[in-house]
Amino acid sequence: MTTEIRDDQPASLDTVFAEVKERIAVQFDQAESLDRKAGTLLGFSSLVVTVAAGLRFAAFNESAVSTAFFVALFVLGLAFYAISVFFAFRAYAVVSYRRDPEPRPLRDLYLFEEENYTKQRIISNVIDSFGHNAKILAEKAYAVRLASRFLFFETLVLATALAFERILT
Repeated sequence: MTTEIRDDQPASLDTVFAEVKERIAVQFDQAESLDRKAGTLLGFSSLVVTVAAGLRFAAFNESAVSTAFFVALFVLGLAFYAISVFFAFRAYAVVSYRRDPEPRPLRDLYLFEEENYTKQRIISNVIDSFGHNAKILAEKAYAVRLASRFLFFETLVLATALAFERILT
């Protein structure tokens, strides 16, 4: 859906232009923030599994027989790890954001147009880009939330497995 382009000179064109540009910049900051969070979740998920496995083999006698309960919890923790990593990678995946207007078409189509007309066209394109990018960011944020929840479950289950293994041996 594109916005209507008017021939008259709107009084607040410069204000709208500045605000629309600012909002799209905020979107790209949000995308970078979500990417950092996804990367952090990837690291922590892997760290939790590594520490849990390391503690299991370093702190316990190698001749101790693992209980079925511990093995079941450890496998469940690994499943939560895999799910957390899946969603973190999904959030971290490279996606194409719209960054309208593209420089070459902007030059080719609007170089000799009136400034107000060009600003109105840019505003229209940036608003369309904003809507397109908002959907991508919502999916990315959802994946980050799921990855963090499964990291929590992973940590809880692996810590419980280690605690029960310690108690049972």
